[in-house]
Formats: sequence, C-alpha cells, structure tokens
Amino acid sequence: PRPRPDTETSQQTADCFGSFTMRLHRIYPRSRQRNFNPLPIVAGCGATFILLLFLGRESHLNKIVYERYESKDEDIGGLISAYKVLPSKSEPNFLEIIDPTVWLDTQNPKMVTIDEAHRSGHVHFGVWIFIVDSSQKVLLLKRGPELVTCPNSWGLLGEHASYKENPIGDWHSILHRAIREELGPNIFTQNDFVYREAALSKYPVYYIRDYGPTNDNRIDRQLTWLLLLQIENKDGPTEISPIIKFDDEVAANKWVDVNDI
Repeated sequence: PRPRPDTETSQQTADCFGSFTMRLHRIYPRSRQRNFNPLPIVAGCGATFILLLFLGRESHLNKIVYERYESKDEDIGGLISAYKVLPSKSEPNFLEIIDPTVWLDTQNPKMVTIDEAHRSGHVHFGVWIFIVDSSQKVLLLKRGPELVTCPNSWGLLGEHASYKENPIGDWHSILHRAIREELGPNIFTQNDFVYREAALSKYPVYYIRDYGPTNDNRIDRQLTWLLLLQIENKDGPTEISPIIKFDDEVAANKWVDVNDI
C-alpha cells in the first residue's frame, strides 16, 4: 500500500504550534505578542512545512558573510536524484526530521525526471524557503493555474534538488539556484539585501503526500530542507519588490506579516 501520513499527524501538528510561536518571537522580538494561528496556511498545498520552520534543534542563525555563487547550470532539465531506502529502515513519520545518511542508500542515486519521481513515489530532496524582510513580513507565492502539482495554491518558495547538486551536504547551492530561478539574481547582487541564510534544522524533514486519483495517484516523498533567507530592507517590501523578477510560473505574490499567517 502507498505510505500515508500516520494517524498521529494531527496531534504532531498541534504540538508544533507552541514551539513555532516561541521560536518566532525569539527571532523577531518586536513582533506583536498575540496568539499566532497558522491553521489558515495549512490549507495551502505544501504549506504544512511552515509549522516546523523554526523548530530546528541546531539552527545556525548568526549573521553570515554572503558568498556570491556563480550559476553552474540554470537549467537542470527537470532531472533529479532518486534514492532507495535502506532495507533495514522503515517509513518515517510525517514531517519527522531525518538524517539521510542513516536512512537512504546515498551512494547510488538514480537520475529521474521530477514527473517520474512523483508518479513512482521515489524519495528525493528539495527545499522550502522562508523569505523574511526587515519589517517581519513573509513572501508568499501563488502557483500558476497551468501547473500539474498544486495549481492556484499559495505557499513558500520551493525547489527540487538537481541531480548535479549535493542535497545531503550542501543546501546553499539549492537555495541560491531557487532564488535565481524564481525571483531573479538581483536580490544577491544589489544593495547587499541578504542579511543571513540558514537551515532551520540540522537535517531535512520527511514530507509525504498522496495526491490521489484526481492527480494520477502521484505521491510526493521528499526530504525537505527548511531554509531561512532574511532580507535587510529597512523600508519593507516596497524597497525590494522592484528588483524581483518573478518566474512565469508565479501567478501572484504578497508579503504577509508573520503574525497574520
């Protein structure tokens, strides 16, 4: 049978709320001290990730010196690496933090298309990026109506790891490529907008979703890095919006206060 989120998922999700709020206000102490209710965004496709964005046990949130990565290959051709689960390992819980080196055969990945990975339920890697500006607003993107997966859905910026990248040891290159492809290169080249970038947990989380018969029974089994890109734009979204060049797949965008999600 196809693996699905276990029956404890609802309780796990509920338990996340308190910890998420505490970490959020620790990083943004000026935010308004009122109840944080992330339930509305959970309805968005893939947006469940936001419940764990600040739950990393070993976050690295110190200011960094940004290294400008040169583009190695802007077009990955839709090819990603698929991994087999080690024979002795069982299916993780939904949104469980997983060390890939102890769960997967990381030495012999198979190169597949993104479509094949989803149709066959292959384990693969990806990132979700929480882009936060100086006024404590989060960038949300609306997927285009023509997309196969999650059309017309609002969520964070996401990207699959290319077969040419090392998703186990280097999430930086995936983050930088995702920003270049979805938002354009100017964020990294103009006015030193990037204040810090960080992985919000030591290891990726395990995301699984069965899209059912209305979507060809596609199933997503993705080890997902939860990443933070903090932008230091003192005048808020209006300062950075003109330099963003959104990908054609982005139907709309909006900056939302972290307390209003």
